[in-house]
Amino acid sequence: MRGCLVGNFASEITNATPALKKRVAELLDEATRRIAVVVSQAQEAGEIDPGVPTMDLSRFILNSLMGRFFAQKPTEPNAR
Repeated sequence: MRGCLVGNFASEITNATPALKKRVAELLDEATRRIAVVVSQAQEAGEIDPGVPTMDLSRFILNSLMGRFFAQKPTEPNAR
């Protein structure tokens, strides 16, 4: 696994590339919104507590996944 292209960009960009930084932020926001759709469906189905703020949980899920990708990178046998 080589990780997430957007996540890799997010970890590498600097303030010297504001357009790229903005685009990566937009992509991460879009991913959060897509996760929120599924979280909302699960809340409506009673599988997730509806009292949990949908966007907060969605950001937590995305950040957890991205954190896992970053944590895994040093242990990958084919890491570059």
